Amino acid sequence: LFEEILDPFLPSLFRKRSSEKVLSYPVVSGVLQSKREFNQTAMSTHGFTSNKVQPTLSSPDSASNYVSPACDARRVQETTSKVLKTKQWEKLHVATLKGKLKQVKMLEKATGLPMTVVSATALAALGHIPLHTATITAEEALHLHGADVAARPRAVIVFFSHRWLTPSKTGEFGPNADDEKGTKWRALTEWARWIKWALKQPNATTGLAFTDITRDPAEIYFWIDQTCTAKENPAPVIAGLPGYVACSHLLLCYHTPDYEERAWCRVERMMAYALLTAGDVVFVVKEGFEHAKQPVLREDEWVITDPAKGRLTFDSDREHIRTLSSVALECKAFTTSKVFTRLFTSDWFTAMMWCVMCCACCGVCAKLKSRRLELNTSKTTALILQKGL
Repeated sequence: LFEEILDPFLPSLFRKRSSEKVLSYPVVSGVLQSKREFNQTAMSTHGFTSNKVQPTLSSPDSASNYVSPACDARRVQETTSKVLKTKQWEKLHVATLKGKLKQVKMLEKATGLPMTVVSATALAALGHIPLHTATITAEEALHLHGADVAARPRAVIVFFSHRWLTPSKTGEFGPNADDEKGTKWRALTEWARWIKWALKQPNATTGLAFTDITRDPAEIYFWIDQTCTAKENPAPVIAGLPGYVACSHLLLCYHTPDYEERAWCRVERMMAYALLTAGDVVFVVKEGFEHAKQPVLREDEWVITDPAKGRLTFDSDREHIRTLSSVALECKAFTTSKVFTRLFTSDWFTAMMWCVMCCACCGVCAKLKSRRLELNTSKTTALILQKGL
């Protein structure tokens, strides 16, 4: 917004023009609308029958994820790590639809793998957490719902952190992230209803204070490992986890008695803290959660501990945990200078202009929002929504 206001007054030397084509979709009533052709294609491909996201249930295999057997997990890990460190990535204004679209496109271009998500509407209609099906790409989801009056995407992407409830059970049901009663599925769908309601309420009503997430969400989308990884070749998607965390808006944790002891749960919170704009805050639910228009019950502080020392079902995963942890520890996305640049402008010239105009207030604001990951020191704020947690 600042860049667009100041652009006519800046010398051409300091103007930054993206080589990427700017979205030219029409604006209706202050909301960015998708092109009719795009909507028709997306709806016919994924079984949508209206502007609301409706999953195709008759043929779930048509929406299944596919990763070529030739796709190398090590290459995905290396390219993901590199793109997260580029200046172009760090300067993205991901609070806007335009910036979030650039982010998911950059990740797909670097890794060759699109980020896939599943909508809360699809989850509710299916009645269970699907296996590798019923997903669309994050780019499609963002395009489908457009932007609100503040140019923020109305599709809210949530990274789901959880411990599998039946990780080693065999037979028709297992292994599975949920249990046979669908307790995790129920909590997920209820939380999706709650967050969609809560984001529309005044901060004082719910206890939420997000400034870079829409207050008019059209749909909630989840990245769930069981749903969004490829059945034939899941390793490349797992290697790209840091990118998927960074492209999300929020982190939701499904709490179980051993959640904090699990290595995968630790590393997901760790990556969120280092890479996700709102990663210093996590939502926490457990079995039995129900949407009742309730405010946040209380806030706790969770210390980020070493994931490599956590418990694993398969000890062979420990090397993957160390690799993902190193990506998070090397990240410097939220230093004071980088937060300052993202908050007030997209280049240092206009940053200095705002600094002069607003004295030291801008710098103080950036300092308060800055953070650096340190094991056993850094803390996330856990928003507790239920009693007994």
